[in-house]
Amino acid sequence: MERIITVRAEINLFDGSRSGKTTGYKSGIRPNHFFEGQTSSIAGDIQFEGQDELALGGKCFAIVRFLYPEWFPPVVPGITWRLHEGLRHVGDGRVLEVHSGR
Repeated sequence: MERIITVRAEINLFDGSRSGKTTGYKSGIRPNHFFEGQTSSIAGDIQFEGQDELALGGKCFAIVRFLYPEWFPPVVPGITWRLHEGLRHVGDGRVLEVHSGR
């Protein structure tokens, strides 16, 4: 069974030379989310706080909603994850606060 977990997070999008991307992200993006120690990704969307886009190489705060499998480890402040597009690691996230779904 899966549940929705909402968190406030810091998002760091790598620059193009590191990620291979040519454009940044628009709010509402749904990259693959890979948590440390897990071999599969989970679904989730990112809504940036106070801005509609995040440029390559940028950082910002965001609200992230994960469709989180119950068998995954708990989401707690400080946990990190990787943002992927296909096999490309394009950025990182770090949970600052858990708002719902604990």
